[in-house]
Amino acid sequence: MTSKITIRPLLGIGNRLFAIASAKAFADKIGAKLEIFWYRNPKILNARFEELFHEIDNVVVTNFDTKSKDHKKLSVNDANFDIILEPEDLLYKSLNNCYDPKIYIGKSLLFKSYSMFYKEGDLNFSIFKPSHQIEERISEITDEFDDNTIGLHVRRTDKKKSIIHSPNDTFFDIMNKHIDNNNDVNFYLATDCNKTERFFIEKYGERIKTMNKDFSRSSNTGTIDAAVELFVLSKAPKIIGSYKSSYSACAA
Repeated sequence: MTSKITIRPLLGIGNRLFAIASAKAFADKIGAKLEIFWYRNPKILNARFEELFHEIDNVVVTNFDTKSKDHKKLSVNDANFDIILEPEDLLYKSLNNCYDPKIYIGKSLLFKSYSMFYKEGDLNFSIFKPSHQIEERISEITDEFDDNTIGLHVRRTDKKKSIIHSPNDTFFDIMNKHIDNNNDVNFYLATDCNKTERFFIEKYGERIKTMNKDFSRSSNTGTIDAAVELFVLSKAPKIIGSYKSSYSACAA
């Protein structure tokens, strides 16, 4: 009997991609079918899966709408699963080390996660392709990249660790070193803060490339723009990211 894994990815885009990629790796390991329960939440990530990504081969996606930020309230169909692993289970008990895949054969599993919880080698982020809706916008921006382009992800607003450990001055020090070594260097800046974007442009002028976007994390257009920028950032030859940001890590 074939196992079935359902992944309920939580929080923002970067967190969700790590969770889905982990679930896909584990499903492939045990020969299980994979389904994604994708929650559109106007407070966290306000877009359906297909608005952001192309379908993934042999993976079913089911969309839900919710206004709750508490994952424990997202209990749709929980009673239909043989085994349920909560984020705290997957965060502290890596499937690589603590679980025997044989116990999952023939079982229906629900994983809830906002981080990487399983991998063999590097996680395969190539399974995520931009939707037709956004791929043209991505190309329009990245066509202007060259070998001298460096991507910057400056995470602000809600990520305190990034703000503390990746302050503007740290980015400036690194950028200045690149400029000293290569006068042709230019930077693509991805940030969730309009004020930060203006500050970098004022300081570095035409060396900074950006995209016209909605900075709102609660709007549909803002969520779609965040996905566009994630793919754009991933196309840069080199990336300077923010401390402990899953968005930076996915782009890299």
